[in-house]
Amino acid sequence: MISALARLIRHTPTAVVPALLDRLETQQREELLAGHPTAPAVAEYVLDSGSTGDRVALARNKQTERGVLLRLLEHREYEVDRAVYAHRRTTGVMRRAIAPAAHVPERGTGELISLLRCHQRVRHALRILDAPHRLDLGLLVAEHRREPLPPGAVEALILSDECPREVVLALLDTRGTRSYSRWWYRPAVRAVRTGAITPAELVRHHAPVDRTLLLPAVEVRGGLRWNDAERAAVQREIDRVLSLPDMGRRGAARTRGRDLAPMGGRAHRLRDAVLADLAHIEGWPQRARRKQALVAGLITGDDVILHGAPALRALDESWWLGHLERFDLPGVVTAAHARATALTRAALGEDADAWWAAAQRLPEFTGTLPELLLPESPGTRCPPAVPMRQQWGA
Repeated sequence: MISALARLIRHTPTAVVPALLDRLETQQREELLAGHPTAPAVAEYVLDSGSTGDRVALARNKQTERGVLLRLLEHREYEVDRAVYAHRRTTGVMRRAIAPAAHVPERGTGELISLLRCHQRVRHALRILDAPHRLDLGLLVAEHRREPLPPGAVEALILSDECPREVVLALLDTRGTRSYSRWWYRPAVRAVRTGAITPAELVRHHAPVDRTLLLPAVEVRGGLRWNDAERAAVQREIDRVLSLPDMGRRGAARTRGRDLAPMGGRAHRLRDAVLADLAHIEGWPQRARRKQALVAGLITGDDVILHGAPALRALDESWWLGHLERFDLPGVVTAAHARATALTRAALGEDADAWWAAAQRLPEFTGTLPELLLPESPGTRCPPAVPMRQQWGA
């Protein structure tokens, strides 16, 4: 039930959020806020009107954005500050603001750079940056040009949020290095993933050029790596910069292959087959075919919401895209969210009882989201006054 409510509440009008949260017991409310993706409307309510326990739960959510963490710190509550301090997206600057360590001497830029040069792994570099320090950006760039910093140090500097865009671009120029570590590509991926730079800026500023050309071809089994959308964006920028005729022809061929207007007979058959897969969205073997169809444009996020069953899985993009980075196929995910929001708000409006009843039906419902939202016969909704623990035997 909590998972179902977490999926639905992403599409709920702001005015309905308090009524839904108030129906939850304390433990269930904290589970919702700490264990599931938090909708902006929910975060706003917690920040403005929630209890200290609500804010602690929000700070413990691994997916809470850094901007929300900063606003949580404005409440100056001890338990909330502790939870924010331990969050993976909290920077060293934020931690020092929470728990200043006056007895620890502040490191100068020269000492900081010397320490960063000694570590290849990003987690070690992040620990160094967590300690009090002064960072002269001009000296940092000059030292990096003289002798490039290790990839782990560069990635940590990007994650620290202390470097503006022009400094990040300067740190991606490693043409003076004598050798490359196995993690040479990670700063580029991290810079694009965090939004510090765009793929176009990456291609224009990343050096040396031989490594730039290899970036889209990086294949690793685990850890930080490109997702499909990022890889395609970097490859497009490389192709655009090089403008080689054969690359242009290959790009045109790919475009023609994805152009479905008019859609050929084979494309129609493929689309019908994928739509049939959506009727059993829990089927793991068909996931790769669904994703390929989404990438190729055979189906859209709208199709997933309209035809995907069960509805709970259709509302959860990880079930139809796989466990991928959140930036993978952002247009498809955005379209699916927009369609789900339009359908649910048109059917349920600002009726808290209707949203609650839909959340109760969703876990065991086997049909599509539009079928879930069809008008119910009288007496099928659970009375809103009955606590969830009694209704579900929790």
